[in-house]
Amino acid sequence: MPGIARYRDPGLCDALAADYVTGRMSHLCRARMEELCRTELLLSAAVERWSQHLLPLQEQLPPRPPPPQVWQSIDVLINTDRTPSPSPLWQRLWPWRLATLVSSLLLLALAYNTWMPSESHPSPAYLAPLSANGEIRLVISAYQDEKPGHSRLYAQWTESFLPHAPAQSYLWTDGSEREPPVLLGELGAAETEWRVSPERWQALKRSRYLLVSLDADTPARPVLQGPCLELHYDEI
Repeated sequence: MPGIARYRDPGLCDALAADYVTGRMSHLCRARMEELCRTELLLSAAVERWSQHLLPLQEQLPPRPPPPQVWQSIDVLINTDRTPSPSPLWQRLWPWRLATLVSSLLLLALAYNTWMPSESHPSPAYLAPLSANGEIRLVISAYQDEKPGHSRLYAQWTESFLPHAPAQSYLWTDGSEREPPVLLGELGAAETEWRVSPERWQALKRSRYLLVSLDADTPARPVLQGPCLELHYDEI
């Protein structure tokens, strides 16, 4: 679909993200942008990069008290049964921070109900919820096997994002000053499971974060990222 494919152009995504984060879009354009960010990973990642770039600048600005009419509007919303304004104040703040908190709570519920160990089902040694703008899109489960080369990774897109999952993307470790990022495998648009070599398993164990990129050569511009969490069931 040409209308959607244009939002997979990195240059266009960067320009749109800059206008969105700096507040240069109309209300209708912002609404359309937020709708697209739910399904277009490149666009969502560009918004996250721009927000991170401008965050230090925002923190350096002196505090500025809101005008009196803002407090009056808040008082009206709290103390009356009037229908909320179509453009409430909280939508103008950084929505992905709130989304991060909500996503963390969802992750805990998901991990508890889906990956709790049992006698009939193996339990993962590592779990990585990968997100964009605070919304979890993909969960990576890593299962260790005593046989070298038999440890495996399992990738599962969230149900809401599954229809929009890219046909081809790549899972990476985050790397460090001493070790470059390591390509762990290729992801499809559906659930994916594959074995990893001992070297790649060790690279995963050393990782703080996992990344997903649309580029098979580098994770320099990840569209998803998230912490790589080691699970300790014996402590539960």
